[in-house]
Amino acid sequence: MPCINLFLAAILAGICAWSDAKTMKIPNQYTYPFALAGLLLCLTTGQYDKLYNALTVFLFYLLLVAFGTGVGDLKLATVLALFLGQEPVLYGTLIAAMVMCLYGVTKTFYATGQISAVVGVLMGKVPAGAVPFGALMGPASVLCAWFLFFKS
Repeated sequence: MPCINLFLAAILAGICAWSDAKTMKIPNQYTYPFALAGLLLCLTTGQYDKLYNALTVFLFYLLLVAFGTGVGDLKLATVLALFLGQEPVLYGTLIAAMVMCLYGVTKTFYATGQISAVVGVLMGKVPAGAVPFGALMGPASVLCAWFLFFKS
């Protein structure tokens, strides 16, 4: 993976993390230009495997949208897969999900002081509220890509 991919993905992840944390939205004006840049980069440098990776991540996130993940997260993950490939994005998704679960449990416990409420959140019986998933998933994916890039 060339460094330009990692650099562009880091810029996109930073912009979208800020927007998602602040407004709980990832606007198209951020993702679409990077999607076009990612497509052009893949086609001009012969990184055709990243097109298939982006399709895989898109289909995976399409399933997550059915369970409440935002469409902005789907777009962000798909564009990041154009730059980074599927492995860092899926690892970043897993890391972000674990951190968000820990955050939800901690927040619920401090708000109620009851273990039963925490168990209810974990079982899906008590709503934990919306969280800016893309604010963690994007940077976590870039960090995973960085570690994978310098590991090899």
